[in-house]
Amino acid sequence: MNWAEYLGVLDRGIEVLASRAADQASPETAGDGPVSFDPSRRTSAPNECLIGVGWHWDGAQEGPRPIEHSGICLNDKGLPLPGQPGRSFQGVTDLALDPPHALLDDWLRVVGEDAAPVRFFARFTLVVEDASPDSCLGLIVLLARLNGVERSEVPEQWVRYARQWEHGASRVADPFRAWGPLLTALSHGYWDMAAFRSDAAGDTAAASQQALAASLSRAWLGGLRFTTALLRAGSPPEPIAEAALCAEAERAHAFLNYEHQAYLQTLQQAETLQLLLPMEGGIGRRKIVDACLLEETTATGAQKIFLRNDREHTWLGDGFGLMGLYRPGLAGSGDDMSLSVDPATGVHLQELWERLEALEDQAWNGEQPCGKPRSVAGYPGGRRPDSGAPSPDQPWWDDRGTYTLLAAPRCVSDGRLGSRLDWRKDVLEALWECYRPVRFLNMVDHTGALRPLLDCRSEPIDDTGKGWLMLRWPRADMILPVEPSSATPRSLQDVLSALQPVLLTPTLQRCLAACVAVQEGAGGDRHALASLPTPESFDFIQVAGGYVLAHADGVAVLDDWRSTPLCEVGIREAVDRVADRLRLLRSQGEQAGDLLGLLGKRIRRGRFLGFGGGAILDRLAEIRVCLRQGLHATEPALDDPRLAELHLCLERRWGIASELQRIDRTIDAMEQTLRSYAELRSNRLINFLTVIGFPLALFAGFFQFAVAGMPHDWSGFSAWFRGDNGQGPHWPAIAVFLGLSLVAMVLIWLSSPLLRWLGRLRLRLSGSLPNRTGNDEGRGGRLVDRASPSAPPNDTPRAGTRS
Repeated sequence: MNWAEYLGVLDRGIEVLASRAADQASPETAGDGPVSFDPSRRTSAPNECLIGVGWHWDGAQEGPRPIEHSGICLNDKGLPLPGQPGRSFQGVTDLALDPPHALLDDWLRVVGEDAAPVRFFARFTLVVEDASPDSCLGLIVLLARLNGVERSEVPEQWVRYARQWEHGASRVADPFRAWGPLLTALSHGYWDMAAFRSDAAGDTAAASQQALAASLSRAWLGGLRFTTALLRAGSPPEPIAEAALCAEAERAHAFLNYEHQAYLQTLQQAETLQLLLPMEGGIGRRKIVDACLLEETTATGAQKIFLRNDREHTWLGDGFGLMGLYRPGLAGSGDDMSLSVDPATGVHLQELWERLEALEDQAWNGEQPCGKPRSVAGYPGGRRPDSGAPSPDQPWWDDRGTYTLLAAPRCVSDGRLGSRLDWRKDVLEALWECYRPVRFLNMVDHTGALRPLLDCRSEPIDDTGKGWLMLRWPRADMILPVEPSSATPRSLQDVLSALQPVLLTPTLQRCLAACVAVQEGAGGDRHALASLPTPESFDFIQVAGGYVLAHADGVAVLDDWRSTPLCEVGIREAVDRVADRLRLLRSQGEQAGDLLGLLGKRIRRGRFLGFGGGAILDRLAEIRVCLRQGLHATEPALDDPRLAELHLCLERRWGIASELQRIDRTIDAMEQTLRSYAELRSNRLINFLTVIGFPLALFAGFFQFAVAGMPHDWSGFSAWFRGDNGQGPHWPAIAVFLGLSLVAMVLIWLSSPLLRWLGRLRLRLSGSLPNRTGNDEGRGGRLVDRASPSAPPNDTPRAGTRS
């Protein structure tokens, strides 16, 4: 059978798979489905075909031994057997195309007369861990080889594409015209992610497993139809031919569009960094790559494709070379925590794998199962290289020793989670400790000493609570004599790493900000990933000869060793001017606050401010003048626009404008309070004089005769007052005058409350104001409207009251 004939037969076999999937979804004919999800399966039962799962050898303590399979085990992991010659395979497609002769003979023996796709799909159940491009194409190639199709007839470009895909290559010109991204989005679009929950039990767990199997059957059916349509049309995997488009292709485009929208939304909450990773085969050579660390709540298949090919949201403009993905809903599956690098970047994560394994050993504290270890290159022969002890049953996956993909351990045999590490506290912090860009960076600080950047500390700026840090790049001859430190390079490889060029990435800028930032509740590592200042918390300004980082807690200056010398004097002067302003505002603000407290104390005690209020106003005016004089004396220099920009940035970060506004508002409020209080006291005095003076002035004209003959000089006043010569005061008239005046004063004083009472009485009589009775006031102050028909009559006695 040639390739073209095989593809025609394969279509009929896929329809048999579709019939079994329909029977599985129907309640009347529900039974064992054509696809089963079991990523931890070790051996195959009769009438089962394991794809991407299963073990070829058992790593028992007495030594590895082959595992006998009753069905087919199409899994490249673990081949060749330990101690046996043979080549390793890059994916199940690579294995199915050219398997070892003994393995191929074993497959032919198992299938017998059921190698034809129609009979194969009618008999075998597929046991899988995913529906990836490599798995789908691997099954197609397996059936082709079982039906006698020569290896040379299988399209080489498809095999090469699957091999590169499985190896992690994901650089594509257009994801919407590439078979890999489209098939991945198509298969994930069918998955029922609620069925992956690991906390279900009883009937819920059984229903979840059935829903999961049904969704996987649809995913495999769609993937096989889509792939065979492209193969029949002779289309390459990238770019796919327009003539090969079918219903499944259109559905794949729709799912891929959805996943692109989900990617853009997820990217907004992701942590993006620039990390320094070691290069494969390069002694001491390390490379900066953009990294994206995210948590995925909506399962997508093409997210890695968009990350690898994102030119817009990466600092280097070459896509995210490292991806960290956390899927809390897939705990225990091995896919809940993963970190991968793009093989095209030429970097690896071996040090991180070793660090994670060490953390697992600490977390398990010797209780990690080690009876049947999973085969990984990091533990050759199922043994630890350092001690020879058995390796864990479920270690972190190392991607066959390439360390381009690290995946969390699966559940152990008794059902417990294989990993006891926390994603943020353990995994991400281990990633940061291994590959942070300042790990080998040494700087000359303000003291002139060469030390690791992690050990650099800022010096305080007097009476401001801010810090000043001056840094310079070291010369090559200064690298070796570094002060002892945990981060000090010791080996030749570390020294070469320290001498490599450094890019001032946004992540490196955050590390510089950490050197001056003051951590509240200090107790942790200020250079830990969780403690790094955010990019929005500082400004990174380029000046002549270097850079200045302005943070709320201080300033870091970096001399970049350029041809233009760094204007350190001008930078320090600009910083000192802002610091002087900060000290000025704090001192004057304290004085204004003290005056505010004094003013409140006097008002609460009811003391007449009098001359004290005028003194407070004078002191407030003095504070205003001092503020303006100090601000004028600390105006920024305008001859260098970059220094002027630095001045403005520091004022914004240190809160100069907000502090000045606060002081101005405080002074304005106190002045307004003093003026209002003075006006109130003046109005009270005017009212008092009106009450006293108006009656006296009114009745004085009528009783002028009472003081007739009073002399204008004091010499005759005493004689007149005694009534000598028959002239003197008319005392009865004076008494009447004083009495009438006093009565008028009382009436004027009572007129205002009397008028208010009369007004309320008029409203009450007219029915516009409810009546307040004594009993109602005694019972909680309720108001009873006499005019209201719902009000009880007044002559009706109430229970518990006197009639």
